[in-house]
Amino acid sequence: MAVAALDPYVLIVNGVEVDKADLQAILAEHRTRLGGIPLSPANVNVGTLLAYGDDGLGPAPASDGSRPILCAGRSLGFFRPLPVEIDASDSLTDARHLGCLLQKKSTSAAVMTLSLHPDPTIGVSNSFACTILRYFGSGDLQISSSLTNQHPASHTRVSEGGMATLYVDSDVGWWIKGETEV
Repeated sequence: MAVAALDPYVLIVNGVEVDKADLQAILAEHRTRLGGIPLSPANVNVGTLLAYGDDGLGPAPASDGSRPILCAGRSLGFFRPLPVEIDASDSLTDARHLGCLLQKKSTSAAVMTLSLHPDPTIGVSNSFACTILRYFGSGDLQISSSLTNQHPASHTRVSEGGMATLYVDSDVGWWIKGETEV
């Protein structure tokens, strides 16, 4: 007697008793995380990369910067750095500053405080990184932290008209590299 070939798209073969609860839970989690897959690409330009955040809101163009995107367990703040203006002293956080371009344009001085915290609205986590741009004519911009400063000359400020990258390694400390000063 010939046996019909198994259709690779059939997850549960008819007539076979299996516990479907685990599979149903997996499918429900997929629906929660993915939201809805667009039935028509009419509102999406050809070549646009769609990405899913873990907010369950469905796909969004990866370059729109509307929300952070998690990829393989690593948060990619935005595919294009989101510009964030720094007008006054503030604390750096994963929620507001991860992967962003911090722009210092105002003439007032500002101190950005860097501290580790598991809550992304309060502090930063391991592998935090952002880029800082201090415009010509803007006030002083300094990074302050109880973590170990790894800059060889102990620089903590971005030079006027300069750009620097800030990186945090929770086991070692923090780095600021680029156009910096003491």
